[in-house]
Amino acid sequence: MSIDERTVEIITYFVAAACTLGIYTILYRENRLFRLFEHIFIGVAAGYGLAITITEVLEPRWFKPMVTENAIVVNACDNLTGWEGALPNERFKMEGKASIRWDVKGVRVIRFVAPPANWIDARYIKLWLHSPKPTNGSIILRILTGNETGNFKGRLSGYIPIDFSGWREVKLYLRNLSKEGEIDLKSVRIVEFVADDALVKAGVTLHIDNVRHCIGRKWYWILALVGGLLYYTIFIPRFAWMSRLVIGAIMGLQSGYVFKAFVLTFYPQIAKSLRPIYVPGDISLTLNNIVFVVTLLCVLIYFFFTIEHKHPTIRTSALIGRLFLMVTFGLIFGNTVMARFSLFIKRLDFLITQFPWLK
Repeated sequence: MSIDERTVEIITYFVAAACTLGIYTILYRENRLFRLFEHIFIGVAAGYGLAITITEVLEPRWFKPMVTENAIVVNACDNLTGWEGALPNERFKMEGKASIRWDVKGVRVIRFVAPPANWIDARYIKLWLHSPKPTNGSIILRILTGNETGNFKGRLSGYIPIDFSGWREVKLYLRNLSKEGEIDLKSVRIVEFVADDALVKAGVTLHIDNVRHCIGRKWYWILALVGGLLYYTIFIPRFAWMSRLVIGAIMGLQSGYVFKAFVLTFYPQIAKSLRPIYVPGDISLTLNNIVFVVTLLCVLIYFFFTIEHKHPTIRTSALIGRLFLMVTFGLIFGNTVMARFSLFIKRLDFLITQFPWLK
């Protein structure tokens, strides 16, 4: 017996409506029905959080970078888009739909002018090469970097010896390439292939397929698993001290991160609070700055507890600062209430306008 899509949709709506009404029974008083749906929601949220952790954090950001090369395709060589001086070959390929055919005797230089610009995390470049026979020649691979106007500032160069026949996967580490000029791997503009004299003399026809740059396997991320497992030693009294090591390290790192975030967030606000009282030629801005500075000083005086607020000036300023704070907290509370009303209205809209029984 099969259930059609409409039936599944209706069942889903009824379950959602039952959950919504069950939660809103708390408006009458706390009851077992509310507790049942509360526990259901907490359980579903916990399961959903676990699924998100596995599918969006552990698998793509930890496991996959650890066991794969993290390759970014520069060009799949399936067509001539972006290529200069090359020809397509759909019958002869290593991967995909086609490869790039390069007659080195007729065209000494071919280039790809539309690569991904950001290579900042790349460790090496890989590509498939095919040669009909071994030669004494080499390909000079060049990676040109520069700005969008075509002013190239730097170049990476490396040699690929063509001393083989058939398909071969070539791997060149970027750190081993010779550098000329100012290298900016955030602005890669051209990937160029140049045949040297010996290769031109050999007169071979080469094929290039699936050019990509790779970050590489981050095998050392397995240490994160070791550190995570140390948390569970807290359940073994003999080895509980190991959990304190990793907890202390994480808290120290988090403290430094929070301090940095605090400085980057609040220092600009402190700098912007130093406003001029008088702005020549702009009365409205002058009045705005005066109100801002007065409010700031009054609130700061209210929190100035190192001296007693006995002097009339300090006492009056602290009282004004307290009033400003009460207004601010009232606005925040009102905003919170409006947000809750928005959620409530959304659920009512679901029950009244979207529910199947009213259709």
